[in-house]
Formats: sequence, structure tokens, C-alpha cells
Amino acid sequence: GDDDREKNLLIETIETILNSGGRYAAIHMMRMGLLPWIRGVLAGRHFSLSLHTLSIRFSFLKLISTALDLMDKTDPTSELAEYILIEISGLFKSIVHLYFDTIQSNLIDSHGERKNQSYTDFCGAIYKLLHTINLLALNCRERINGDFGLSSSTANGIEISVACSILSETSTNEMWRAKVVSSIVVLPFRVDSSKDLSLTKKFCISLLSSVVRDDSDIWNQTLVFLLRRISLLSVLAGETIRDDPDIISLILSCKLRCMQVSALSEWKECLISLLSVENLPSFLDEIGNQSVISFLQQLS
Repeated sequence: GDDDREKNLLIETIETILNSGGRYAAIHMMRMGLLPWIRGVLAGRHFSLSLHTLSIRFSFLKLISTALDLMDKTDPTSELAEYILIEISGLFKSIVHLYFDTIQSNLIDSHGERKNQSYTDFCGAIYKLLHTINLLALNCRERINGDFGLSSSTANGIEISVACSILSETSTNEMWRAKVVSSIVVLPFRVDSSKDLSLTKKFCISLLSSVVRDDSDIWNQTLVFLLRRISLLSVLAGETIRDDPDIISLILSCKLRCMQVSALSEWKECLISLLSVENLPSFLDEIGNQSVISFLQQLS
């Protein structure tokens, strides 16, 4: 109807402004509140009514991709990069929300198998967008002093429960799973509920399993962030994951991969953070690294 045409026209107009103005238009519109507006539309109580057709949702996803692609070509200051990271963390959650709302609604007739073209196209658009978010986040990380959003749990970060949901949905698609995992470990995150803590082991195993079974180059940039994320979770979750044989086994399996991408230091720190002093003897022989043993002797 007329309402649908107006919405599509608004989306197309904003996208045209961005495409015509390039990265300068993207920076200007970002400062004017483009990302909060997009996130507000997706986070609103009535977003299912605002974006009530698959066509409008595709158009909205295209607009977001255009905006983020242009922002990725900018050269933000450290302060602006922190702002972008916070905003795209919230955007990530909203996109995941849109994804689940769409596949659980009657907008896509999956015939019980989820193999029709509309489902495939929609998933492709979502995963492409999450990959774009990952590239933008990495770009921002290079311009930020310190471990913003990595050294602590932040209020606007991605909840572990949300991360586990999207990881579960991508479990059978290795290519898209790698892109989703990369986004999750680079963006700021949040642990603030018993539900999040109870899912910590599942979350860590999902991340590490992805690295162990996938030898693609996408991990070269994000493996360090993944290990730092698990190290921090070992502090926040405590006994929930510490000394867990499944997680430690996966960490040990990642050693060669970490050496190849110059992440051995983060690997050692991650492994040490997961081990209690009283359980160290049973793991030292398996580690077989004199520098690690020397460090652990200083702790005892």
C-alpha cells in the first residue's frame, strides 16, 4: 500500500544520499545520528509492524550495509572509533533480533525445511551484514588506544545468550559461522546475568571448536581477540569454566594455529587463566613449554 511505498522511498532516499556523498556523507550522517536511528527502528517495540514485509526488511538491510561499507572506508579518530564500536555492538544485537523475528514469523514460508530461496537470500543478507560489522570493528580497533570493550564487560555489549543463539543457527555453515564468530569476539560484550554465566562454557566451546575445525585465513586477525575474550570470561565466570577439560583440550589443540599467527603469548595467558594452581601438575607435561612452566613456578 501507500505506507509501504513511503517506507521504501525513505530508505531508498537515505541510501542514495549515502552513495552520492560517499564516506563524507557517511561521517556526517553518522554524527547526525544515523546509527542510533537504525538501531532505534530495529529495537522499537513495534518494529515488526514498521518492517512488516520481507521486501522492506531486505531494503533496510541493504541501507545498513551501504552505511557500514562507507564507514569502513573512513579514517576515524580514536574517540570516533570507540563511538562506532558501541553503536555497532547494539546494531549487531538488533540485527540478530531481526533475524530471529523473521525466520520465526510467517514472512518466510520455509515448508518445514528452511531451504526455499527467500530464506537462503535473507540469511545471506544477514550474514554478509555481520561480516561487514566485523570488518568495520577491526578497522576501529586499529585506531583505539588500549583494549576498549575487551578488557571489561560493557553495558552496551553483546550478551552471551544472544551470541550463543546466533552461533547455534550458523553451526552447519562453516563460512558464515567464521564471519559471525569473528564479529562476536571483536565487538564489546556484556555478562550481567546468571543466564549469561550458565552459558559461558557452551560459548567458549563454540568459539574454540570453530577455530579447531576451520583452517581459513579469517582467523588470522581475530584469534588474538578470541583468546582474550576467553581469558576475561575465565575471570568473570570463575568456576563455571576454570579447569574444564573440554575447554582446555580445545585450547591445547589451538597451539600450532596460534604460533602461525603470532598469538602464542595470548594462548599461554588464556591457558594459564583457565587452570587452578592445584590442577596444574596434570597439565604441565601436555603443555611441554619451558617458558610456561617457569611462569607457573613463580605462581606456586
